[in-house]
Amino acid sequence: MGIRAKQGSKWGGRATAAFMVVFGLAFASLGVYAWWETRQTQGGWMPVVGGVTFCGMGLGLVWLAIAALRGEDREAARREELADRPWLLRDDWAAGRVTSGGRPATLGAWAITGFWNAIAIPAAVGVTLKALAGEIGWSAVAMVAMFPLVGLGLAAMAVRAGVRWRKFGQSTLELKTLPGVVGGAFRAVLHAGPGLGETRSLTVTLDCLRRITSGDSTREEMLWQRTTEIPRSRFAMAGGVSIPLSFTIPFECAASDISHSDDETVWRLGVEAEVHGVDYAESFEVPIYRTDESREDVTGDEELIESIQVPPPGLEGAMPRLGSKVRIRSWGMGGRELRFGMLRNPATSAMLLVFTGGFAGALWLLFEQGAPLFFRLFWCLAVFGLVLGFLLVTFGVTRVRVEPGRLQVRGGLFGIGRTRRWEAHEIDAIETTAGMQSGGRHYWRIRVRGGGRQVTAGTRIPDRREALALVDLIAGTVGVR
Repeated sequence: MGIRAKQGSKWGGRATAAFMVVFGLAFASLGVYAWWETRQTQGGWMPVVGGVTFCGMGLGLVWLAIAALRGEDREAARREELADRPWLLRDDWAAGRVTSGGRPATLGAWAITGFWNAIAIPAAVGVTLKALAGEIGWSAVAMVAMFPLVGLGLAAMAVRAGVRWRKFGQSTLELKTLPGVVGGAFRAVLHAGPGLGETRSLTVTLDCLRRITSGDSTREEMLWQRTTEIPRSRFAMAGGVSIPLSFTIPFECAASDISHSDDETVWRLGVEAEVHGVDYAESFEVPIYRTDESREDVTGDEELIESIQVPPPGLEGAMPRLGSKVRIRSWGMGGRELRFGMLRNPATSAMLLVFTGGFAGALWLLFEQGAPLFFRLFWCLAVFGLVLGFLLVTFGVTRVRVEPGRLQVRGGLFGIGRTRRWEAHEIDAIETTAGMQSGGRHYWRIRVRGGGRQVTAGTRIPDRREALALVDLIAGTVGVR
């Protein structure tokens, strides 16, 4: 048990602090010099304001560097003291209460929206006036007009965040196990505003993720996931809503590790509910570690969803679980057809459409401005890839037909594509794997391996329980376990 050492973080932090001190002193000296020179030629109070501003910014950087060094030394001492209890390094974990973004996230959304639109709208108006006066071409207006459109999207997101905050207030996760135990249990109680009491059920997902940061980009790899549905009957309501949550963590899972900012293992609890008006959605990072209570025989299998109910022969359009968009019907001699149809992930499609439109507008400007051929070709390929991705995500269809001893998969745009077939003895495995990620949501896919082939037999499944249940249905029908 324990946490990894931060290799090189001490010297890296001191080098950064030294750079900030040198830069801050140089900035302050520039302010003094500018004030002295302008005072000799201009006089008045403006040089004083400018000099004080520059000096203040420079000395502020120096103060921040010194404070960062002192904080780093205190943090190092604290890490050494709590080496055997790393979950106490985070103040909210140590207090046993993890809060959601709530009000800070809402205020941040409005701040970003205001800052963006304060720049984008005047710029767009100014460019438009110049175009009307004939001073510049309308291509410049088209380019600048994209920024107010982005601002409108930001404003819509900020309004939605404000409505959510007003409806649900600040959500808090009270940790009943500190920490949650790998090879044991994780228990907590969710406290939210009374608005959450309007829902019929709550969807709770516990994810184990590996978060890798390289430069300015961060990607997440799904290591483990478990989802559960909590009916409204289990809510406790007294001035708000309190909901008990419980998960069993298999011994094979990785423990939390936030000691290295470039490569972290984090556990995230996501909570969602459909509510009239604006839906509820919050997430919390929670501590899950190996402790003396960890047991190797804990697998968590007892929490897996039970096998889906196979619809009786002749019942068309049945679904594996409430809210699923995968259709199941009878097919062949005692078999089933699973249809992963179009328009199953509208939010992802909408996001791809916005990106595609932005890239297409930039491509048009490159042609309009006569950009070099290399740039135009590169952007053509980028737009083509985005268009193809949008079409596949939005209009892609996969049909899986399975009967005792046989399996066939056909997928592609509008369901037009090559059909792959297997006999039962040719199949090595039918399994679930982590698929695409859209924002903070991870999707799952079904994969068939065998006969020297590896084929995707279902994509963009939002719930791992559903993916496991579908695999169970396919494998059980074809006779592969």
